[in-house]
Amino acid sequence: KKEKKKKAEKGSRKPGQSRQVTDETMTLVTRDKTLRAFDKGAEITFKLVVKKLEEVIATRGKKAHHAEDQIKLVEQIDEVIVEHNFGPVLRSKLFLSQIVLLFEYNTRVANCMKVERWTKALHYLRELVLLLQKNTDITLKETNKEEQLETRSYKEEEEESSDNSCYLVHGCIISTLERMDDEYTKILQNIDPHSVEYVERLQDEAKVCYLFELLCQYLETKGASPIDRCRAYLRAIEHLYYRFDPSAVAGGDTSESSAVDNVVSTNSVGDVMNGDNKTADEPSKDDWQLARRPKKKSFGEMQRLCQFIYPETSEGANRYRTRAILCHMYYLAMHDHWHRARDLMLMSYLQTSIDSADSRTQILFNRAMVQLGLCAFRQGLIRDAHQALSDLMATNRVKELLAQGLMSTRYERTPEEEQMERMRQLPYHMHVNVDLVECVYLVSAMLSDVHCCIAHYPDGRRKMISKNFHYVLKASEKQTLVGPPESMRDHIVAASKALFVGDWKKCVANVINLKINTRIWDLFYNGDKVKEMLTEKIKVESLRTFLFGHSSIYESLSLGRLARQFDLDGSTINQVINKMILSEELMASIDDPSQCIIMHRTEPSRLRNLSLKLSEKVLLLSEFNERLSESKSTVLPNVNKGASSQPATGSSAFPTRRQNARLASTSKVY
Repeated sequence: KKEKKKKAEKGSRKPGQSRQVTDETMTLVTRDKTLRAFDKGAEITFKLVVKKLEEVIATRGKKAHHAEDQIKLVEQIDEVIVEHNFGPVLRSKLFLSQIVLLFEYNTRVANCMKVERWTKALHYLRELVLLLQKNTDITLKETNKEEQLETRSYKEEEEESSDNSCYLVHGCIISTLERMDDEYTKILQNIDPHSVEYVERLQDEAKVCYLFELLCQYLETKGASPIDRCRAYLRAIEHLYYRFDPSAVAGGDTSESSAVDNVVSTNSVGDVMNGDNKTADEPSKDDWQLARRPKKKSFGEMQRLCQFIYPETSEGANRYRTRAILCHMYYLAMHDHWHRARDLMLMSYLQTSIDSADSRTQILFNRAMVQLGLCAFRQGLIRDAHQALSDLMATNRVKELLAQGLMSTRYERTPEEEQMERMRQLPYHMHVNVDLVECVYLVSAMLSDVHCCIAHYPDGRRKMISKNFHYVLKASEKQTLVGPPESMRDHIVAASKALFVGDWKKCVANVINLKINTRIWDLFYNGDKVKEMLTEKIKVESLRTFLFGHSSIYESLSLGRLARQFDLDGSTINQVINKMILSEELMASIDDPSQCIIMHRTEPSRLRNLSLKLSEKVLLLSEFNERLSESKSTVLPNVNKGASSQPATGSSAFPTRRQNARLASTSKVY
């Protein structure tokens, strides 16, 4: 009977009810949903409100008090403060307490905050920053000592103009905003990037950037310490550096950039503004007024924020300066400012000290180097692009080094290590296309390695500039049946084989086609210019490989024939050939009257070297056989008849010293 009674009570229990066992009977106690911060009929005074707020703060984190009830109580206290106009000092303290309660709510169950609570915290943070901007006499400090709050209302304080006291409130607005930003990153990490929810949450980033903009303005007007301003500026930079701005591209069109800016402002921000889902705790999205804000040029803003952090030498500013340099370099490289990004990297000497940095900074360094390599490729600097990407691509752990995924390893990770790795992952909208990076690297290696392989072909060895590229070529050579190219690597391998024989048309057809354009080249901002540049580079490298491979066959070549064969103008042909002659890669000269290349000293091919060696050995063998036959046919003198001991005239019985040395070398060979 008791078990049936327990089951019946358990089935009839409603959500939110808890069972309380007493000595006499068993009763069901429901958490009171009509919580009241103050009793009915109680006289609301300033001291009573302060006392009640301190009581709620003191019960934070205790098991007997539910966090959701504490949040509701603080909201009721906020309504009372606004109704009785108790001043912004008390309200700023309430905002800080409410934000902390929202951050600490149910942290052990989930990896990130719920979106509703994070939106509430964002609303309170905005109200707090606006309140601090309006009331400059309130100062937030991370100290345990607070000045005693007066019991008079804020109106009475404003009437007394002689009272210019400053109110100190315990708290740090920068740390609170950093915690909000970290929670926003966790929310994006725990959402499927291909879902609609991710796009909806991504629209909240405009609000986060707006809050950091308000924070920077508040710190500038307040005269905060340089290290605090560096913290706020760095967070603003980290939300700005990976965004592509067409107006910041080197040599970009202003009219096109303004059109794109209008599209961005009306679509992304307008979608945030026109939301209809409003709650009692969430403010109206029109209150943010994001669309009415003047749109700043990101290039000038990035320059201003970074220039403030660079000269800072106070304690703890080294990490902020390093991250600011890497973000600035990433931004410049993404917008095709190659020389400025390269000089910033070389002058900072980060490549020598990055090993001692933390993991997040090393990830940012890898991202900056990838963007630097892509920028060099877009500018036509093939060797610089290959050099920038070679260290990263040689590890075969590109996704893991860029914090864009976890790679399977031979060693099993502990749950703690796996959780730490997942926390380092970047949100999906910040990822760099790994296929694009790999394709750029392989194409750069192809254009850098092929002519070196041809030049060292007679020696029987290959000079490897890129081991990864040669590994891809060897893997394709081991295949029994080679079909038409399907993947990106197959297209690069087919293009390399065509480039080895100087067939530039087939090479271009394998590198630039509909499949590769859709997956790779169309992802660039100026994709058509990149394809034109790549076509010209392939033509030039095909000419170089043709001259390397056929210089031993031809005695002279017509410049007009080369121009027609490789579809290049005469100036480009002359420039390439003169450069090869000056670097002693090609032993030839140009005859201007006949417009021909005259080969002076050609390197023999491998087959010719082997045939020459074989002919020399056959000649030595024939001479040895002739000497041997002559020695057998020689008539020896008759000693008994007293003849002369000299051999017969016209022949020698024994070879000379020179012939002995020649025979010895021949016997060693065979």
